[in-house]
This record gives sequence, structure tokens and C-alpha cells, in this order.
Amino acid sequence: MQLRAKSVTDSQYVWLSEQALECCRRHGARLLLNAPPSLALALKVDGVHLTVSTRCVP
Repeated sequence: MQLRAKSVTDSQYVWLSEQALECCRRHGARLLLNAPPSLALALKVDGVHLTVSTRCVP
């Protein structure tokens, strides 16, 4: 699943990501975030949606 929520605050996005990750884990799905790679690493999701403006993580 890909989570994209442009109109929420950072803290709301983190909460929503945690809820989505819990749901994905229960159902055997993977979660990708439309967020900085550092957030994806911190939340231990499965990946990020890369865009032209997304910087690579070394």
C-alpha cells in the first residue's frame, strides 16, 4: 500500500503511518510512504515512493 497524505501535519502523518503499518502487517501487505527516506527508516516501513526531488540515501 502507498500512503500519501499531503494535507496533514507531520505528527498526524506519523500517527497515520503507524496505523497503516499495523494494518498492513496484519494482512501481509507492504507499506510505502510518500515521505522522506529518513522517516521510512525510523518507522520501519517497507519503502518510499521515489520522486524526482527525492534524494538518495547513502
